[in-house]
This record gives sequence, structure tokens and C-alpha cells, in this order.
Amino acid sequence: MSETTSAAETFAGLVRVVHQISLAGAQELRAHGLTPAQYQVLVLLHRRPRATQRELTEVLGVTKGNVSQLLSRLAEAGLLDRTPEGAANRVGLTDRGRRLVRELIPAHQEFLNQSFSALDDEELGTLARLVTKLEARL
Repeated sequence: MSETTSAAETFAGLVRVVHQISLAGAQELRAHGLTPAQYQVLVLLHRRPRATQRELTEVLGVTKGNVSQLLSRLAEAGLLDRTPEGAANRVGLTDRGRRLVRELIPAHQEFLNQSFSALDDEELGTLARLVTKLEARL
């Protein structure tokens, strides 16, 4: 088997695994009325209280319009608020948003632990190192 074929097969396998885990994770989050992108925003705001919309856009790597739409939906659900500060908007979790994130983070971590349970700790560490190595080349 050539290197190209091996790399292509490995990539295809990674894509399948990520896709299946993503689908299952999205289903888990839908039970709480959230999309994966909304969950990412909530976790980010949990870790960076009172971030600006610009900071969220940069960290998430999406457009301003996408972030604005995500924030509007989360604000409508009562999970975050936006406060004008000069030319920027500061965004923060409401009490309801903080409670939801504190509930979801451990549940999502358990979901991920189960998703990777076919690997022992050493294998998971090896996979993490390999992913980091690949990311550094991108």
C-alpha cells in the first residue's frame, strides 16, 4: 500500500469518526434546544465572561453575521445578554445560561469520554499528540 493510499484511507476514517461523533453530539445538544455552534458560544462565554462580539468572531473563526445570529438566538432564549460598551458589545451569560452551561459541560465531557472509550488512556494520549502534530502543519 502506498503512502498516498494510506493517508487517504486514514483521512477518510477520521472524517467518518468525526462525522458520527458530531451527529451524536448534535442530537444530545438538541435535547437541550441547542445547536453545536450555540453550545460552543455558551462554553466560550463561560470561559471568557463578558467577551466582545469581535472576540467571539475571532475565536470561533466565523463571520460577524454568523456570530450576531447565534447571539440573537441565545439572547431570545434568555441564555445571554449583550451590553453596549463604546463601539463594541460585551456579551455575557445570564443566570439561566450559566446554570445550563454548568449542567452541559460535564454531560458533554461524559459523552466525549464514551465516544472515545474504545481507546485506552495511552492510545488517547497518542491520538492527541498526533492530532496536535498534524494541526501544527496546517
